[in-house]
Amino acid sequence: MKTQADLAEKLLEVIEEKDRRIAELEQQLQWFMSQIRLAKHKQFGVSSEKTDCAQLSIFNEAESNGDMTIPEPKITEVKAHYRKRTRLN
Repeated sequence: MKTQADLAEKLLEVIEEKDRRIAELEQQLQWFMSQIRLAKHKQFGVSSEKTDCAQLSIFNEAESNGDMTIPEPKITEVKAHYRKRTRLN
């Protein structure tokens, strides 16, 4: 009779240990899933760098300060050329 009680007690201990291990693994899984979600958001999420419309006027500085009386250079058109066909042996 004592052996059955000992066996039942050992089985209960094994079950409790398995339950603790399952809970620990589930917690680890949740942590890893949150890390993946964070990494995806960091890589593909909305960027925090926003451009202001006033900042874009900085790049027009050369046009606004440049001398507009200088004529633009004339564009000469280059005649197209073609490659010779190669022979296939």
